Amino acid sequence: MRKDNIMKEYSVFILITAGILFVSSLIGDGILLAIALPLVIALFSYRNEMRHSVVFVIMAAIVALAFSSIVWLFIMTIYGVMGILTGRYIKQARRHEKAVMSIFISAMIGVVVLLFAMQGLVADIGIGELVREQIQAVQLPAQMLDQLKAANPGLEAEVGSLEEGIKQVTLAMLPVIIAVMMFFNCLAVYIFTLFILRLMRYKTLPLIKLSRLRLPGNPMAGTTCIIIISLLLSWLVPRLGDTIIMNTLYIVVLIFSVQGIAVLSFFLERTKFNRFIKGVLFVVGLFLLQVYGLGIVGWLDVGFKIRYKVSGKDLK
Repeated sequence: MRKDNIMKEYSVFILITAGILFVSSLIGDGILLAIALPLVIALFSYRNEMRHSVVFVIMAAIVALAFSSIVWLFIMTIYGVMGILTGRYIKQARRHEKAVMSIFISAMIGVVVLLFAMQGLVADIGIGELVREQIQAVQLPAQMLDQLKAANPGLEAEVGSLEEGIKQVTLAMLPVIIAVMMFFNCLAVYIFTLFILRLMRYKTLPLIKLSRLRLPGNPMAGTTCIIIISLLLSWLVPRLGDTIIMNTLYIVVLIFSVQGIAVLSFFLERTKFNRFIKGVLFVVGLFLLQVYGLGIVGWLDVGFKIRYKVSGKDLK
């Protein structure tokens, strides 16, 4: 790209970034930042070379500093990685499931880097302790407590222990909560980027049907490695053993539940019901199976290739 053209690209996209930061500073919406900033970086990355994308991420971080915000650190560690990889993978026409999974893993590495960076910037404050204090400060809604007491008058004395139990579970499951939020963040940015690029008349790899979705690579081997590593970590750090194993097992179930959703969609697609009925049955199926049921269905499909045996067609 010519020098004058790339300077024009920088100017336009930096103005858009500044606008997003300004609006989010007025309304205080973190979700807007989490979607819009990596989306803008992804669009820039798609249209320009890698070295220009890296420069743009640095420029966007400098602009964020002008708003007296720690957002610049998110841009350098998470949003930048998420955006650049999204634009690159879409341009390379990489399979969507492989692209999203690679972006998600890279973003999670960015989360770890971000936590270490924040720990270094505020050395006198432990990030873990800060998170614990924030969760402990949260109170259950008064309306929920009143309903619990009304449903069971004898429960009033136990409400305090119930509230404490919920907080402890939240703390124990925090890694899973962060991972799930980051996955949907990556997925949303990826889909919105595809949508906008199509509106701009760019040719992109079409999205595959939900019924044909499958986990990339070798999920059985990958999840087995994850479980083995978690068992080793729980043995090396016995104080956190239960937490590590619980989070690992839940993450594994979530991974297979993605394919479980695809299996549910596959069998509904083969029925002769109209779209509305299929949609209702899909929602009902999600409600009945829930995460663990979908995880089992996905695991069976990975292990025994149920969809392939039913349709006689490979999903590649």
